[in-house]
Amino acid sequence: MNWLQPENLEFKILRDAMNPLFFSEFRNPAIWLHRHDVPIFSYSLIGIFTVSAELSYIAIFFSKWARVVIPILIFSLHTGILVFQRILFLDLMILQLIFINANWLALWARRNKEIPPDSDNFIRISKLEHRSETACPKQRLRLLAFIVISAGISAVWIYRIERFPLSAWQMYSDVQARMPIVYFKVMATRENGEIEEVDSHLFCRSVMINSYMMLIPSLNSERMSTLTEVITNYIEKSNKASPPESRIKCIEIEKWNWDYWEDPKNPNCGKIVNSYAFYAK
Repeated sequence: MNWLQPENLEFKILRDAMNPLFFSEFRNPAIWLHRHDVPIFSYSLIGIFTVSAELSYIAIFFSKWARVVIPILIFSLHTGILVFQRILFLDLMILQLIFINANWLALWARRNKEIPPDSDNFIRISKLEHRSETACPKQRLRLLAFIVISAGISAVWIYRIERFPLSAWQMYSDVQARMPIVYFKVMATRENGEIEEVDSHLFCRSVMINSYMMLIPSLNSERMSTLTEVITNYIEKSNKASPPESRIKCIEIEKWNWDYWEDPKNPNCGKIVNSYAFYAK
């Protein structure tokens, strides 16, 4: 359980925050929390909440209340991942909508709107209320099944069992090696001398994630020519729609290295170790 150490989880969150895949144009709360000395144990609480929410998902098969509460928790969980780590699991967020209970919505509508007792809607809703209040005769069996399945899933996760069809799928549940955080900044220099950071996703708007995971790592590789072509084309297209004084003269990709383990409170989040300049044609 060493992965639950708060320093380990903070490192993982910051590593993703410094290399955003989505919505990188917005300020990242994870960096703000780090700079404002949020209690370190908060990161362990985040890890405990995440594991608890994921492992408790099996309860939706046994409890009507779980089908309300747990989808909300999972939706909140993936919203937090998007906000703090800039990773979007859109499918898993939309999936939670299948648990919306139309019957309960009808009951809620009845409480907020007077319905004549002799109307068909009143009779139909009354039946729904009666059905929802009927106790399940097999509560003990459901509870036993829930405990057994939960214990099995927990064992798969704890002992890292990887045998089809079982998988622990442990994306973040390891102890991170004490290595620096490497990330990139894209800086644009305009004709008027102004320097600003630009969103790397602008280079490859149709597939946002590829602009970072494929183009940026092309530095100093056989795909460098492709990256050069993409950026120069972006500069040319951007300059056509800009006044002369605001046109981009150069785009520089800065490679930053942050030795988090040795200097976690570095105010600049590391230092520049290399830079690559791309000039307008």
